[in-house]
Amino acid sequence: MSDQWIFVNEILGGFLYFLSKVFLSYVGESDKKKIRIGWIVYLLGVPSWVIILWHYQSYIFCGTELAGGIVIFRGLISSFQEKKKTEFDSIDIGICVLVFLITLWHTVQTVGFESIVPYLEVIIAVGFPLGGYLRRKENIFCWYAFTAMHLAAMPILWEKGRMLLWTLQALSVFFALRGVKNMAEANE
Repeated sequence: MSDQWIFVNEILGGFLYFLSKVFLSYVGESDKKKIRIGWIVYLLGVPSWVIILWHYQSYIFCGTELAGGIVIFRGLISSFQEKKKTEFDSIDIGICVLVFLITLWHTVQTVGFESIVPYLEVIIAVGFPLGGYLRRKENIFCWYAFTAMHLAAMPILWEKGRMLLWTLQALSVFFALRGVKNMAEANE
């Protein structure tokens, strides 16, 4: 895969992902339109992230993007429902666990755990789908899960020399923390 193709995907996936964080962190819980825009913008960036991460053999991170995309798609669908769901959603958890186990197995078979990167990818693998799930449930802890995911992604992107994506992850930490503040104010 050419460096130009990876760079185009970095710009597209990175900025769409960042823009979705901006939308999702600045909206109140009653602003369903902006929440939906945030979900849609993110989903448009998922294919680019998958291409980038597969290229750099970050298989757990790549699988996490796929699983998280599914959870976020389900969040988008649920945003159109009038009644707020409060029950434990085993489908989302099952999807995340299945994708995590497959990518973990693939990583062990191909790359191994000889560096810190796979361990950071495990934090991402837990933080991202969990954050998406909790965001859909309007739980303030979603933003803490997103923060942990961004902080774990930053050293991986730094090691791969992807400074644009590293910068966007660093900025996303700010918006994740802003999401905590906004959700706390909305719940007062």
